[in-house]
Amino acid sequence: MSELHVFLGIMLFGALISSFSQLLLKNAASREYKSFLGQYLNRRVITAYIILLSATVASLIAFRVVPLSYAPVADAAAQVFTVTLSTLVLKERLTFKKAAGLVVVVAGILVVVL
Repeated sequence: MSELHVFLGIMLFGALISSFSQLLLKNAASREYKSFLGQYLNRRVITAYIILLSATVASLIAFRVVPLSYAPVADAAAQVFTVTLSTLVLKERLTFKKAAGLVVVVAGILVVVL
């Protein structure tokens, strides 16, 4: 396995954990809080931002080797991961439009990578 493949894996891992961060933020937003400050200073929100920071660090490490032209691929992969995880974890309904959009995004990823 080449160095590029390892760092591409790190980049995709960053995209994956950023999707988990988004799920955690959505979960935190759906709850009721006793105070305005409690909305922002609670365990879920703080954990989500720590995960998001970790995803950013993973991207920075990956871009030391991966060409910057792969940045849109990581962003698109994060969108696919987020929709997939939302369907599996949050039990959100996958509509035809969402599924068609995912197919288009995945096709775009394949065009760029191949």
